Amino acid sequence: MKICSVVGTRPNFIKEYLVNQELRRRGIREVLIHTGQHHDYEMSQAFFECFELPAPDYHLHIANTNGVDFSAQTILELAPVFRAEKPDCVLSYGDVNSTLSAAIAASKLGIPFAHVEGGIRAVDRLNPEEINRRVSDVLADVIFCCTKTDVNNLHKEGYNPERIEFTGDLMKDALLMTLKKYGIKVCRWSATPCDIFRTNSSRAANHLSRPPKDLAKHEGFRSPGDASRFANRTLQTDGVRGFSPIDCGGRQDSHGFRGSAPGGVPSEETLCRTDRTLVVSGDFASWMEGLDWT
Repeated sequence: MKICSVVGTRPNFIKEYLVNQELRRRGIREVLIHTGQHHDYEMSQAFFECFELPAPDYHLHIANTNGVDFSAQTILELAPVFRAEKPDCVLSYGDVNSTLSAAIAASKLGIPFAHVEGGIRAVDRLNPEEINRRVSDVLADVIFCCTKTDVNNLHKEGYNPERIEFTGDLMKDALLMTLKKYGIKVCRWSATPCDIFRTNSSRAANHLSRPPKDLAKHEGFRSPGDASRFANRTLQTDGVRGFSPIDCGGRQDSHGFRGSAPGGVPSEETLCRTDRTLVVSGDFASWMEGLDWT
């Protein structure tokens, strides 16, 4: 059996770490394809080194200029690779443009597609990540879900239960294995593999010490979508950079605040019980399980 795994971004590399290990253990041939969506050292190569991932069999080096051009070019460049490799299945992760492109290219060529981390849903249907995950789910022959909420989302939308697999969260498994590997103790305010956003907004800074539930009440949030709009409206970021999975120790502001990017980062923060995380992301609602809104 041969599987083509398509990766392109930091969260993809982390999840690929465990899948790659398991496929090798089972003697399944994996062709690893890196689209180049995340391309600098700290967001790409650092993770290959940290997780001891093999070098990609194909590195497409596609310029990540904008979502439309990148996706179109990635589909064009994935197609000949899939034709040449003739995989039994194409697999990709999450909700990034690389995943969307893999789903479309594989489906157009009649190759079964597997979507890892499917079933997540956000309030904003036209959010770029929401578009990617919905299209990927529609085209997937099998959808691997992290949580029961994701499974229920697909059931509500009428997906055939035979296409849905509740497998758990690869990000959680990778995080716990990495913390154990490097002897990092998990406790409140402990280091987590995250991207740190430093804030300039004085209004936001006044609330950073508030737990999310109290902040929600103070600002009158009725839903995660309200919080997302507040964050996008009032927070500005500077000095944004990625850190390797073990290079985040003590990187928080004087309020003990961590601001997070979409996707895996809020998941990591939740797993480590960092309960004062304000997520700066228009896609925040898709990770609403991380906060208590009651």
